[in-house]
Amino acid sequence: MVSKCISSAWLAILAVVALLGHDVEVTAFHTNSRSNLISQSFKAPSLLAPRASCKKHDKVFSLLAMKAAGAKAATAAEKKYRGYKGWKTEVQTSRFFLLDWVRRAYRRFIICLTGLIFIFLLRVLNKTKVHNYKTLEKLMLERDEGVGLFTYSNHHSMLDDPGLPALFMPWHSMPWRKMRWNLCNTDMYFVHPVLTHIFRLGKGMPVSRFEGPEQRYMRDFTEKLNNKDWCHIFAEGKIVQPWRFERDEPHLGEFRIGPAKVLTHQDKAPICLPMYHIGMHNVYPERQLKPKKGQKKARGASTPISAIPRIGNQIDIFVGEPFSVEPWIERVKALGAQGVTWENDAAYKEIQEDLTNHLRERLLEVEAQARPYLYGGSGKGKKARKGRK
Repeated sequence: MVSKCISSAWLAILAVVALLGHDVEVTAFHTNSRSNLISQSFKAPSLLAPRASCKKHDKVFSLLAMKAAGAKAATAAEKKYRGYKGWKTEVQTSRFFLLDWVRRAYRRFIICLTGLIFIFLLRVLNKTKVHNYKTLEKLMLERDEGVGLFTYSNHHSMLDDPGLPALFMPWHSMPWRKMRWNLCNTDMYFVHPVLTHIFRLGKGMPVSRFEGPEQRYMRDFTEKLNNKDWCHIFAEGKIVQPWRFERDEPHLGEFRIGPAKVLTHQDKAPICLPMYHIGMHNVYPERQLKPKKGQKKARGASTPISAIPRIGNQIDIFVGEPFSVEPWIERVKALGAQGVTWENDAAYKEIQEDLTNHLRERLLEVEAQARPYLYGGSGKGKKARKGRK
């Protein structure tokens, strides 16, 4: 009953915001200029508003988004296409721009509220330490505008995102355009309109676990990195907790080909930064599923023991050293393969496999620094052992 009331109240808030500006979701795609606001309003209608009938004009406004140099071109395009079916009226367009500050304030409110919840959970009810934070901070806030940032890490729990970014990202003051893009499973994070709205405002992008690296969601993620944004990915592609490993072996699962695929389709090499964290498996532990009677294989690898996070644990985040993947991108360019697309890039397979191994090796170096903290090398290992079976 309580959850239904909360959901209803939340949907009412979203409905009010949608009525104020009609296109809440536009704010989920950074819009500094008038031209971007107009062009992207076709691509990202609110989940609460009916989708506009704009198939005829998708191509026109996609070109506008890429080529328009300023508000002058956008204004001309607005006047030309405003009369078409599916385009905003004069009143709707004026209302959108006048109340854009409401949208920005609303977006900041949701981000800060989410951040405060996870700060309370992970820093107050649990303890957290970020090692080598200065390196990450410099790349987040001070890197050149023309260079993208690609961070990747291990994946210990369903709370890793947005929990961990809330710990190391200055979300209360950081410009939205500099915040990270992240991939979230459609079957866990986008199953309810409220969750969908929150994760979109927090720059979460949907990805399906069952469609492979060729899916359009991965392609969209690649385009964000090509736009020189900050993108983060869990390279293992699934939750892998320490109880799956022996004490003396590396606590890192095999990497999917996805991260290397994203990097080999870049126009310019981004800065790559590996990160490894421990302790989230104690905050939100999982157990391995056993197949039911009549099943040969259990559905899913593991499942949370409880929906309620645990408290009193130590969480450590280790930031590695940045490196470049320029040699692999140069190999792709030197290959000069014709007709290569996102869906059909078999010509890059050898390069992608080699890059996948390199990415894993760089993260293993960080994992080696973190493992003593798991088994008591730092004096904090007793709590960490609780996650083992």
